[in-house]
Amino acid sequence: MPRIIYPMCRIRISARTARTHLPVRLYVEGPLDPLLGWVMDFGEIKAAWKPLEKQLDHQVLNDIPGMLNTTAEELAMWIYDQMKPAIPLLSKVELFETPSNGVVYRPD
Repeated sequence: MPRIIYPMCRIRISARTARTHLPVRLYVEGPLDPLLGWVMDFGEIKAAWKPLEKQLDHQVLNDIPGMLNTTAEELAMWIYDQMKPAIPLLSKVELFETPSNGVVYRPD
């Protein structure tokens, strides 16, 4: 099945002790539209992402409702759960702590 990867979104968030940039990738999978040639318009993905980005950007994660544990794994799952209603074709979320370390959340 064709898939698109939303360009890396960089959000600046704060833990209780540190500030960091955590790049996020949203993966969308679905049938390729035969007329338009895409799975989903990047503009729709960006519009769906903006409210969550505002909620996370420059925030202390521990203060966000529903964010009980601020590990990369928990954050990737939380982002997926928040984005799935707005992007039904969302298949997984990648979150990077460093350029070489990150997590992938894909529900079973």
